[in-house]
Amino acid sequence: MEITGATCFVLKFKARYVGVTAAHVVKEILKARQYTPSLDCRIQLTPLYLPLAVIDMNDDLDIATFAISEQQVKDSGVQPFDVSVQWPPPDGLIAKKMPIQLVGFPECLRVIDYEGSSLICQAYGALALVEDYSEREIITVNDPAQSLGIPSLLPLGFNMSGCSGGPAVIHHTRNGVHRWHPVGLILRGPLGQAEGEAANFDIIRIRRIDCIQDDGRIRATRTGWLPR
Repeated sequence: MEITGATCFVLKFKARYVGVTAAHVVKEILKARQYTPSLDCRIQLTPLYLPLAVIDMNDDLDIATFAISEQQVKDSGVQPFDVSVQWPPPDGLIAKKMPIQLVGFPECLRVIDYEGSSLICQAYGALALVEDYSEREIITVNDPAQSLGIPSLLPLGFNMSGCSGGPAVIHHTRNGVHRWHPVGLILRGPLGQAEGEAANFDIIRIRRIDCIQDDGRIRATRTGWLPR
């Protein structure tokens, strides 16, 4: 039995819950189902029949949304991001050197006991700074000199497979109150061993999610991608 996994998160709108992950994650699951119809897809331990749950998918943006009920949210123990008061995030929220939190379930922290049929998916969280951004993308870095990680900062070049689709959250303070806004999802991390000064940090790319509408549909965005 082969066990694989990825990362997703849930947005709570006024009228519904919407699951969010990377489009390539959903495509891999649907592709695997063609060869293994009995493939079991779960959020935590809660079953999710993905072929019927998908709301929208945009390959260009690499974003997919899926329907998830309030009961499934409760059963899975997922803590949704409540964006029912304000969505999308405020204009001008993202800026260089702002703190941004990343969360995912990398394969390198996954523990599988095939004999005991148990699986432990350990979450990895990192707090870094926005290095650059555009209307579609946010770039941050895993830099030992400025980043923090839980359980600890993983080594440079670590395999981020499994983190795709994980949330990226901006933190800021306004009027003395700490605020947070989910602004993106993790697309990919290190692609190989860098050289020169770039070998001192890992580039992590994040897709902005303000294109997701409150019904789960994905609004097309401009094609420009160059950082500001």
